[in-house]
Amino acid sequence: MEALVLFLFAVLSTVQCEYKTLHGTVDDPGERTKTFVFDAKDTEIANHRSKRAAAPAADLASDGITKINHLNDTHKQLMVHWVGEKSNVVICLARDPAPLIPGFTTMGPSNVYISYDDGDTYVNKTDSFKNNGSYSVLEKFYNHPKYNTHFVFTDITNNSLFVTTDYGQSFRRIPLIFTPSEVSFHEYYPSTFVLLDKNDTSNKFWVTEDFGKSFRLAHEFVKSFFWFKDSDENLQLILQRSEPNNMSSIIYSKTLFKNRASQIYATNVKDFFLKGDYLFTTKNNSKGDLELYVSYKLGRQILCVFNTTQKAKSFFVVDVTGSRALVVISHSNVTSHLYVSENLAGNDGKVKFTLSLENIFAFLPGTTWQDSWLHHLYDEAFIDIYKVEGLSGIYIASKLISKPVGSSLGPQHLGSVITFDHGATWRPIQPPARDLEGQTTACVLARNCSLHLSQKFGQIFPDTRSVSILSSKSAPGIIMATGVIGKSLKGHYGVYISLDAGLTWRHILRELYFFNMGDHGGILTAVKYYKTKGETRHIEYSINEGKQWKKTAFHNEELKLYGLMTEPGENTTVFTMFGSLPEHHQWIIVKVDLKNVFNRTCKPNDYKMWSPSQSTEFRNYIPCVLGEQITYEKRMPDALCLNGLDYVRVVSKQKCGCDVNDFECDFGFMKLGSPARCVFDKNLTKAVGYDPYKPPSTCKPGSFYNRTKGYRKISGDICVGGFDFHYLPDMVPCPVEPIDDFLLFAQRERISR
Repeated sequence: MEALVLFLFAVLSTVQCEYKTLHGTVDDPGERTKTFVFDAKDTEIANHRSKRAAAPAADLASDGITKINHLNDTHKQLMVHWVGEKSNVVICLARDPAPLIPGFTTMGPSNVYISYDDGDTYVNKTDSFKNNGSYSVLEKFYNHPKYNTHFVFTDITNNSLFVTTDYGQSFRRIPLIFTPSEVSFHEYYPSTFVLLDKNDTSNKFWVTEDFGKSFRLAHEFVKSFFWFKDSDENLQLILQRSEPNNMSSIIYSKTLFKNRASQIYATNVKDFFLKGDYLFTTKNNSKGDLELYVSYKLGRQILCVFNTTQKAKSFFVVDVTGSRALVVISHSNVTSHLYVSENLAGNDGKVKFTLSLENIFAFLPGTTWQDSWLHHLYDEAFIDIYKVEGLSGIYIASKLISKPVGSSLGPQHLGSVITFDHGATWRPIQPPARDLEGQTTACVLARNCSLHLSQKFGQIFPDTRSVSILSSKSAPGIIMATGVIGKSLKGHYGVYISLDAGLTWRHILRELYFFNMGDHGGILTAVKYYKTKGETRHIEYSINEGKQWKKTAFHNEELKLYGLMTEPGENTTVFTMFGSLPEHHQWIIVKVDLKNVFNRTCKPNDYKMWSPSQSTEFRNYIPCVLGEQITYEKRMPDALCLNGLDYVRVVSKQKCGCDVNDFECDFGFMKLGSPARCVFDKNLTKAVGYDPYKPPSTCKPGSFYNRTKGYRKISGDICVGGFDFHYLPDMVPCPVEPIDDFLLFAQRERISR
C-alpha cells in the first residue's frame, strides 16, 4: 500500500497544471447552495448493480413521518439537488468520483433518480441516458437559475449532453464534437448556455442559443469565463484568454461574441477573478513583483496596496461585502495573511488594504503547503474562514498557531478566532464554562484555552472528516459547529451551539455528528457520524435550542450515514438522510418530517426581541454591529411551538453612536498594546516610502485636507456622532509654500536685497 501511495504521488508530480496567482470564493447564484455531494468512498464497494428504486417503506418514526427509499445503487458518490421554487423535484446523480490521476482509472456508468413528490418516492431515470446502447458516464448536471425546469447533464467521457425542459420527465441526447468540461446558463434566456472544452489543447469556448440544437465556436484559448452585469444591467460574458506570451487578455461581449465582436478590458494579466460587482486581476510590475488590481463593473482598474513589506506569491479574494473586501496573500509556503480594504472605490488612485489577521490558514495549490499531504491529495484552493449568515461582519477563521515540522501538518497546528467587526479586530472564541454533563471545563482565555471550530481543513483531514460550521439567514444568531476545547483543533470533538452570533457557546453533543436546523431555527437535528460513532437508526432532535434532546427511530436496521440535509433555507421540519446498510454499500434515502413533535403553532406572545452584542475583556458594548443596532424577533426557547413555513421574522434597525469599535487602523499604522491602539508604523514607511501625514499633492494654500489620527472608519459602518471626533481625521490647512521673492531696499551707497 505504501508503495502504491508513493507511486501515485510520483505520477501526480508529473501532471501538475499551471498554477494560478488569483483565487476566490465563488458566489452562490441562489440564496443558498441547492446541490450537495455525499461521499461513501470509505465503505466497501461492490460491482455496480442498479435495479428500479424500491417503493418507500411504511411510516416508522413515532415522533414523525418517515419515508424510506432503497435505491439499490452502489456508486461511491451521490449528487443531490433540490430544485425548489415549489416544484417538489429532487434529482440524484449516483456516480463514481473522478480518478485522482486522469486516465489512471476509468469511471463506470452513472445512474439518475428523480423525485417528483418532494423526496417521498424516486424514479430510476437511468434508461434515459444512453450512448449508442451503452449507459452514460455522467459527471454532473446544471440547472437554469431562473427557469428551473431546464437541466443539462454532461457526459465528458463520451462527449455528449442530455437536456430536459420538463424536470427530467423526458430527455434529449446531444452528441458533441467537443468535451463539455464546464457549462453555464444565460440568466435571462432559458435556451442559451455556454460550454468550455478543457480537454482540447485550444480550450475552445462554445455557445448555443437554441438549447443544444446547434453550437457556435465563440473563442479559443479560454482559461475561465464569468457572467457579469455592467452598470446598465446588461449581462456581459467575460473571458480570460491565454496569449502567446503566457499572459492573458480579459475580453467581454454582450452579444455572446457573435462574429468574434468583443471589447478588451485588460491585457498582460496573470489571472482574473470576479466577486460580486468587482473584477480582480493580477499582474507583474516592472520589477517582476505580483500586484492586484480591482475595478467596479468594468470600470477603471485601481492598484491594491497592502501595508506589508513582504512580497506576494498569490492572492485569494475571500469576500466582498458592499464596497469592502477581504483578501488573503500567500507570502511563503507556510505564511499567509488576511488583509481588509478601505472603500474599493479607492483614494488617490489606489485601494489601501490593512493587515487584519496574521497566519490565517490558506491552501493555494502550487504556492502554499507544497510539502504536506494536502499538496498531494487536494487540488482546490481554500481559506479556512467562515462567514456567518444572517448577520453582517461576523467571520470565524482558523490561524496557524505553530509551524509544523516537515510534512506533519495537522489540527494541532491550528486554532480558531472570531471577528464581529468585519476583520478590524479578532479574538479567541469564548469557551463554555461547563460541558454537556454540567462539569466545569476549566478552560479560560487567560490560560490560552478557548473553543476551536472545525472548517474545511477538518473536513479534509483524513483522521477527522468533521462537519463544518452551520448558520442560516432564516435563524439569525444561531451557529452550530464541530469543536474542540483546548489550545488547538486537536482534541476530543463535540457539537457546540451559539445563540448570540458567536459571543457565547454551549456544549450540546459529545463526539462527531452530522447536524442541521429547520423551522427557522426552531428545531435542531443530529445523527451519529458513522466514522467515529458507528451505525445508527435514530435521529436526535431538540426544540428548545439544544437544552434537551430526544431521539426517534427512522429505520428498522442500523445504517451508516453520510449526510443529514434539509431543503435550502432551513425553514421546513423535513430532514433527509443519506446512508447504506453496514455490510454492503447501497444508497438508502430516508426522509423524516418532524412537524408532529410540536404540539401547537406559535402565537405573538411566544416571541421576544433580541440583538447581537459585543464585549471584550475591557468593556461591554451596546448591541451595535457596524454602527447599527438590529433587533430580531426570536422565539423564546421554552415556547416549544412551531414557527411554520409562512413565518416572517420581525426586524427593526437603528443607527448607533460611534465608538472605537467602529474604527480600524489606517494605512501606515498598526495595532499595539492592550487594549490595542493604532500607532505609526515606521518600518512600513521606510520600506514603501509612504508617509500618512504628508499633505496630498492637490493641497493648495487656503484650502484644507484630512490629516489622519491613525484610524479610519470601517467601510460599511453607519454609526453617527458619539465619540467619532476621537478617531476621525483632523481638518488642517494646507501648508503655505515658501516663495522665492526678494525685497529691494536703498542704502546710502548701494541698493541691497
